[in-house]
Amino acid sequence: MGLDRRQRAAHLAAALSILVALTLAASVSFLPSGVNRVAVMYVAALALASVVPVLALPWSRMPMWTTALPLVWGVVMISLVGTWAGGLSHFVFFYGLASLYVGLVSGPGAWHWFLPLTVASVTVALLGAEPRSSAADVIGAAVLAAVIAEVLAAAIARSDKATHDVETLLTAVRSLQGAGTELDAGDAVAELAQTLLAGDLSLVMVATHAGSSTYVNRGQRGVDLPLGSLVVDTLSRSGIGLALTQGQTVFFGEADDSSFLAQSAVIQLGITSVLFIPVPGEGGYLGCVVVGWRTAHSNPELSSAKVVLLIAEQAGILLERLRKVGRLTVEATTDALTGLSNRREFHDALDRLRPGGAVVFLDLDHFKAFNDRLGHQAGDAVLTEFAEALRASVRDGDCAARYGGEEFALVLPSAAGVDVGSAAQAVVDRLRVRWTGPVTFSAGIAVHRRGDSPTATVARADAALYEAKALGRDTLVVAAAEGFAVPDLS
Repeated sequence: MGLDRRQRAAHLAAALSILVALTLAASVSFLPSGVNRVAVMYVAALALASVVPVLALPWSRMPMWTTALPLVWGVVMISLVGTWAGGLSHFVFFYGLASLYVGLVSGPGAWHWFLPLTVASVTVALLGAEPRSSAADVIGAAVLAAVIAEVLAAAIARSDKATHDVETLLTAVRSLQGAGTELDAGDAVAELAQTLLAGDLSLVMVATHAGSSTYVNRGQRGVDLPLGSLVVDTLSRSGIGLALTQGQTVFFGEADDSSFLAQSAVIQLGITSVLFIPVPGEGGYLGCVVVGWRTAHSNPELSSAKVVLLIAEQAGILLERLRKVGRLTVEATTDALTGLSNRREFHDALDRLRPGGAVVFLDLDHFKAFNDRLGHQAGDAVLTEFAEALRASVRDGDCAARYGGEEFALVLPSAAGVDVGSAAQAVVDRLRVRWTGPVTFSAGIAVHRRGDSPTATVARADAALYEAKALGRDTLVVAAAEGFAVPDLS
């Protein structure tokens, strides 16, 4: 353990050579008279002498194919037992030792060269001193050794694959647990799926929200698409919809000949074969892993597909948790009625306010009378529509919040080369154009000055709003250095 594979092969060859030498030496006194005992001892000595050079060679620096050299040398010694000593029929289990070496060192398919090697060994032995009467025994032993070697190699390969899959799964789980966002998780799953299934590309399609039939790409490998650009509606006939409906993996060997696949996407992605793996979550399925191959591909190996399915299950648990955390985060920072930032988020934005930024307060005029006359449902509709108009009027990076009741607030961060006071007035101007509701609004603006606290700027903006109300409402007032300024709105 811990040695290079070639070094492990050399240690195994040395151990088997010692076993052969001891077996030959111990059996000399029991062999029939027809066997050349002296030749047997020479072969035993040769096997023992080969141990030192086998262990001394720098195997770790030699090509991998050189692991076959100890086997060839071992078969040569086995052949000498028959050719020179005429006693191979008494030592046919040596072919079993050779099959042990092949099974432990080589992979599946080694019989293609091991069987001809052993048959050649038997032929040479029979052409030498080995009695013809033992032909059936030694040939049968050689063929059986090739079969045993292949079975052993295949079993070890399956064991190695299972171990690798488990290690990959554990690594994947650790990798997924480190994902902090839905995009991080999608990216990790896409990479793992592509690696495990040797795909040319992979996509992680995730539902836009719980219960949605619309799925978009939230992770990808091997494809140059903007995240979120590939959209699939599972209400239409689709591979994703089929996998989610059946709740199991679905494979299409000929993607261009399937009615379940949008041929425009097949052409765009350049895939020939495709596999869909459902991702469970949110009481059903919240996504689907898609793995594609650009050349004709057979259905992926079952063990690899199971590992990807397990990863998909882990991804589903993580994605569901991330979505819940995301919803809680949104709920903690968002006003439930309007979808704007709430008062807590407004104060967080204030903490980031720097000199040159601005605070804006907006208040719907005569809203209480409107609400009392038409009811809370109509009032809520006005608040929601005003919030939509406000959201469409602000710039990226501005914080638009519902401050309370019918009062709204903006925090506009400072920006190099930008007169934020003028920018705030421009926001109000755009809002006046967009807002066509049943009530008007008043606004107060205060630019954050060096040396002032955010609380002081908020107080100035609030005072400007009250001044706008006192001037007859539907008015904008800007808090100047001293007193207030009413812009010319004509």
